[in-house]
Amino acid sequence: MHELTGPQRWLISVGAPLNKRNGRRLDRLGGDGRPTISWEASAVLRNGWQVRTSEDVVGTVSWLLGGSHRAEYEKAGLGTAREFAGWDAQRVANVAGWAYAAYLVDLETAWAWHRQAGALVRESFTSWADYGASYLAGLASWCEGEREVLDPSEQAMTWLLNDPSSPWLTLPFDLDLGDTPAPDLAPIEVLVGQANTPTIADAIQLAGPDGRVLVPAGTYREVIAPTHGIEIVAQGEVTVESAHVPCVRIEKMVGARLQGITLRSQLTADGKSLNAVHVNRGYVRMEACDVAASHDGVRVVTWGSAHVVDSTFHDCGSNGLNLVSGQLIVERCTVQRSAQNGIELQGEAGALVDECSIEDSGAASVLAHGKVRATLRRSTFTRNAGSASVVGIGSSDLLIDEVSIAGSQSGGIFFQETASAAISRTRITGCKLAALDVATTEPIQADEITATGNASAGVLVRNRAKLLLRGSQLEDSAEGHVWVLDTGILAMADCRLARGALGAVGARRRCGGGARIPLRAPHRHRRRRAAALERRALLRAHRTRGRRRRVGGGGREPADERIHREWRRWRGRARRHDRQRGARERDADRLRWRRSGRRRDAHGERAVHRGPSRRSGASIHTRRARSPHRVTSSACLGDREPLGRLRGRIASCH
Repeated sequence: MHELTGPQRWLISVGAPLNKRNGRRLDRLGGDGRPTISWEASAVLRNGWQVRTSEDVVGTVSWLLGGSHRAEYEKAGLGTAREFAGWDAQRVANVAGWAYAAYLVDLETAWAWHRQAGALVRESFTSWADYGASYLAGLASWCEGEREVLDPSEQAMTWLLNDPSSPWLTLPFDLDLGDTPAPDLAPIEVLVGQANTPTIADAIQLAGPDGRVLVPAGTYREVIAPTHGIEIVAQGEVTVESAHVPCVRIEKMVGARLQGITLRSQLTADGKSLNAVHVNRGYVRMEACDVAASHDGVRVVTWGSAHVVDSTFHDCGSNGLNLVSGQLIVERCTVQRSAQNGIELQGEAGALVDECSIEDSGAASVLAHGKVRATLRRSTFTRNAGSASVVGIGSSDLLIDEVSIAGSQSGGIFFQETASAAISRTRITGCKLAALDVATTEPIQADEITATGNASAGVLVRNRAKLLLRGSQLEDSAEGHVWVLDTGILAMADCRLARGALGAVGARRRCGGGARIPLRAPHRHRRRRAAALERRALLRAHRTRGRRRRVGGGGREPADERIHREWRRWRGRARRHDRQRGARERDADRLRWRRSGRRRDAHGERAVHRGPSRRSGASIHTRRARSPHRVTSSACLGDREPLGRLRGRIASCH
């Protein structure tokens, strides 16, 4: 790195208030060199600004330069926009520096934002003191005068305005900036294979903190375990193999960047599997890497952080990527043929999976359990063999947007326990079980879902689940579009049901807002048995991770297939029993209604017989509910499927 010029130091000093408060350097873009500062910079952007990708950074900076809080404060009568311009200018400078340190933008882009922040300071203020006062005024309005936030910032401002070594005293405010070019931040480069650097480990030590190691083409049987921030870049086809520890091990708050490297972790001498990349309280960024491992491709533990871009994971003995605790960002990656899950998220963690393709996973494409907060968007999941393609259990919280699920050997999306989710613009096709299976106690919202060509139900709501389905399309479901069991509740609005069992019912194909469809389950004993078998089947199917039946050996049938077969047999018996009982009760009801034109129904509520429906041929019995604000309609739809077989009750809130 070359010495900074005066104008370059001036522009970097625009972000000095926050860098001084955080104890960072005042002469480095982002507060320190990368990748040493990358872990902290990515954490600040993610937690404080909800910025995880390059698109997020561009949107945030545009908002800050376009007015942000200073326009809001002016409308609220707290002052003029100029009085708060310093607050926004220093935030533009810091966000730009953090984005560069986190490898989200290049140097030219970050420096252009610094120059815009400097121009905003120059046109709004006449001295460093005025700029500092504006920064403190904006901070006080934002934090509502909280002293724990204001006191460190006021101390930093006092130092900047009074200490002789402060850049605000050594650099005049009216310094001629001109067209200041970006500083030269190129790191020291060391080539592997020289006399003093025969191995990658030797080159890492020689390059020093924030250096760059260039690795010529070849196969290297060693371990990459840096003790300081480092960049490792392949020049040609570079393969790193290890058979006793992970190929890459990042620990102790160390940051590393890997580019274009092939990683292969093998079984140890005693048969133990290994991760290819293990991150423990550190940061790793992987670009254009090819990973195959005997255990996990990437494993992040103890609040580590990994950002994987344009990489391929295949033939991993366990998961493609496994996040135990910390943060994981996966962009434009391909995960193929993982023995267990494509991506497993667990513990107290946060993750983003964007524009990825996960194929042929032995269990789920994405499994989230624990207190995970994850976003899945613009991705494709195909041909998984577990309990479902996307599984959310525990207290996980998922945001699923523009995801395509196809060819699942089980279900499409499955939620259980207290998992919560919001699903939008998702397409689910060719699943052997329900496209959307909701068995959680938390409300689930699904908008613009397309479920076509599934071998089971389109939507299954059971236990105490609550699902709001809006603007969705369900087609060609072999066992009915909608199943609601136990005490589940389904609300549908503007949905289209076509070419399936439910579409043949005389009810409207487009369900208006607020329609709730609770369906009566089979006989209670059979219902309990079927529910228990179903739970066992789902759990065992996931735990067996898609193991297939042995061929030619006459081996025992796998447990997941045996339990599914038994559950299907019990389900068939329950349907037949319920259909027969429904026919008997329907005949008895008709006889009673003919003998008395008015009576009280089983709920003790007054009911009026209105005769057969012209549209469906069913007898519609409308009863007056106890609450004056609710009217409930109970429909007996004869032998039509599937509501007729389950003796469904369609309820509408008015």
